[in-house]
Formats: sequence, C-alpha cells, structure tokens
Amino acid sequence: MRKVDPRHIHPSADNSAKSFFVIGCWAKAGYEFCPTHIHLRVLSGARLAAFRSELFTWGAHVGTSELEPAPQRYSWNVSSHPYLLSDNPIAFAHRGGAAEAPENTVEAFQHAIDLGYRYIETDAQLSADGIPVAFHDSSVDRVTDREGAVSELTWDELSELIVHPEQGGGRLASIEQLLRDFPDTRFNIDAKTTAVVDPLLDVIEAADALDRVCVASFFDHRLAKVRDRVGDSGCVSQGPFDTIITLARGKFGAASDSIGNRPMQLPDTLGPLPMPFPQIVAAGNATGSPVHVWTVDDPARMHELFDMGVHGIMTDRPTVLRDVLIERGQWSDAS
Repeated sequence: MRKVDPRHIHPSADNSAKSFFVIGCWAKAGYEFCPTHIHLRVLSGARLAAFRSELFTWGAHVGTSELEPAPQRYSWNVSSHPYLLSDNPIAFAHRGGAAEAPENTVEAFQHAIDLGYRYIETDAQLSADGIPVAFHDSSVDRVTDREGAVSELTWDELSELIVHPEQGGGRLASIEQLLRDFPDTRFNIDAKTTAVVDPLLDVIEAADALDRVCVASFFDHRLAKVRDRVGDSGCVSQGPFDTIITLARGKFGAASDSIGNRPMQLPDTLGPLPMPFPQIVAAGNATGSPVHVWTVDDPARMHELFDMGVHGIMTDRPTVLRDVLIERGQWSDAS
C-alpha cells in the first residue's frame, strides 16, 4: 500500500465531473465526502488545508486516481454467512414498506411477506421497561397521535398506539414478537441507541435467530459492542470507519480479515453527491462485503443500481422493487 502526499489531493479547478477516490473519502465537482466524519463540505482555501491536515494527523494510507470502471461481472454471494446467502440480489422492505403500509407495524411486515419478501428492514428502540421495540424515532410524536419518548413509555403503552391512522393504522411489535411470529423471515435491525444493543441481542439469541438477523447502526461503537458479543456467528453491518477500511482494501487489493459477515449499507446519495457505486461494489466483491443501498423507491434507479452490481436494495415501495426484480428475472419469492 503506498502513502500519497495529501497535498496532491485537490478539487476539480474547473468544477468538472472529474472525481478522485481517497480511501473512502472522495471528491467530485468541488465537494468532498469523508465517511469517518459523515459530513459534506466545500473544499477550498482554509478548509482544503484543514482536510489535508486531517489526513496527515489520521496517518491514513490514501490513493488518488480517477475513478476506474468497475468489473462487469458480479457475484451476489460474496459472503458465506447464512443471512447473506441469496441466489439473487436481496430485496429489503424498508420499515416493512413505509410507503405502502404504516411503517414498522405488524401490518407492514405482513404486507411485505404477503408480497413474497424474505428480508425486512426495521429498527430497534428500548421501552421504559426494557423491551426492544420495532420503532425508528426516539419519540412517538411523528407517527402517532400521542407524544413522548419511546424510552419513557412501557411496552404495554406502546402496544396500544395506532401508527399512521391516515394509512389505515397499524400496531407496533416487539422484536421478540417479530422473530416468533415470522420464523422464516430475515430481519435487518438498526439499533437506534446504545442502550438497546444488549437487550436486542438477548432477544435474538433467545430466539436462536443469529443466522437470520443482521444488526446495523450508523455508529461504530455500537457495532463493535455487537461484534464483541456475537463474534463471527452474527451478521453485523459495517460502520463508517469499517467502510473506509473496506474501500481501501478493495482499492489496493489487500486481503480482508473476517469482514465477510459485515455488509456495507449505504445511502443512495449523500446530499448533492452521487455515490460511486461501481467502485464500492468492486471493493465489496474483492473483500467479501455485500453492498446494500437505501432507500430507493424509483424503478429506473433500482435498475441502474442492479446494473452496477449492488447486492441489495432497501425500499419503501416493496411492490415496485418486486416488479423490477421480476422484470429482471431476479426475484426470489419467500413462498
């Protein structure tokens, strides 16, 4: 791996589409995105100098080059973990399919399963009495007619709430209930707080469901906590820092160490920037790290991403994603 002087890294002077790949930080049209900090900023003047300084301080091994085309052949099974094995790209119903049913409710999950979905994305918050609940927000204000923090409401209180009555209404479920009532479904669960991690893992282990659950988070320290407990037996997504390491390994052809159970789960865009998915997919294939993209609802964009070789898409419109995969001859029906 070669060390490149960060002073050679600069934005495009003429604001053209020329792009640079920088160990998972990348620049295009005068912007730079660095997943270590999850921020976007214009590279100019003092800020550009600060960016170079950060690279020196971090001591990162970096490389610069114009983005090269990714290989034209892809593999859907780049990991051997049971959760990630699939004959086709993985279709995830995001929050059960939030555009077609009340998000993160029993009704939404059942709707997705009735469509033939094998994978459902959901979230985990912790109730006041320590029950992991399938819920996204920290409070119930947005999706119900009640106010209050999830952490201050008991499971009995949460179970009585009606979610999105304008969509017909739905009931919340505990994670334990989901794993019990949908034994053939694989869940991607975003741990929304550090406090929920251990209770969530207690429920997953009690249900003997490590082979059909992937735990995700935006925060590296939460994911490290999960990995410390489940080791290689569990599927755990990559956080921002791990994603940088994966991209660097893929870029420079370095071998990966026990990273195949850890998919990269990334947004489709970051502010005004498109993500360089052909290069990300190439790195994922090289390191055994599947690439899952959220949240994609446009059928044309779904086709584009699958053409780039992404291994899975999360959508609020599960009917649309199913139809796209059927059209491509790549739909895996749970039935």
